[in-house]
Amino acid sequence: TYPTMPSAAPQSLETTAVTKPPAVFVSYASQDHDAVDRLQARISGAGLDVWYDKARLKSGDPWWPVIGRNIAGCDVFLAVISANSNKRDEGVFIREWNRALERLEDMDKASARLIHPVIVDDTAEGAVTFSGFSGFHYTRATGGEPQEDFIKTLTTIVRERRLRAAAQ
Repeated sequence: TYPTMPSAAPQSLETTAVTKPPAVFVSYASQDHDAVDRLQARISGAGLDVWYDKARLKSGDPWWPVIGRNIAGCDVFLAVISANSNKRDEGVFIREWNRALERLEDMDKASARLIHPVIVDDTAEGAVTFSGFSGFHYTRATGGEPQEDFIKTLTTIVRERRLRAAAQ
C-alpha cells in the first residue's frame, strides 16, 4: 500500500520571508556582491532592516515569490548600478527593478521616494543603460560606501512610511 497523500498543499510557506517586510530592499548584479556587502552593512549599522538575497534567501526557498513579496513590502528599494549591471540586458536584478517600477505605478510619484538608484563605481549617470531609471536622481556609494546624508535620508523615509502605516 501507498502512504496517504496530503489532501491539500500547505496553507503558507514557512520560510524566513514570512516576516515583517524589510525597510530596505537591495537589488544588484551578482558581480557587485563585495560593494553590496559593504553597502548593506553600513545601512544595517544605521539600524535599518536590509533585505538582499545573499543574506535572506535560504536553501529551498521559492526564490521569486520570496523576492516579489519583499519588493512589494519594502519601504525603500535600492537599485545598485555599476559597469557590471550596465553590461547586462537581462537578469534577475532587472526583473526586480521592473517589479519595483510596477509597484511605483500605484504610488504618488511626486512623493513616493521608493526607488533609489545607487551607483557603486565610476559609471557616469548619463551612461546608465537601464532606461527605467532615466527620470530618477542617482546617488553614489563608491565601492559600497554611502554618504552619511544618504543613510539619513533612507532612515527618514522609512520612519515616515512606518508612522503613516501605523496611523492607518
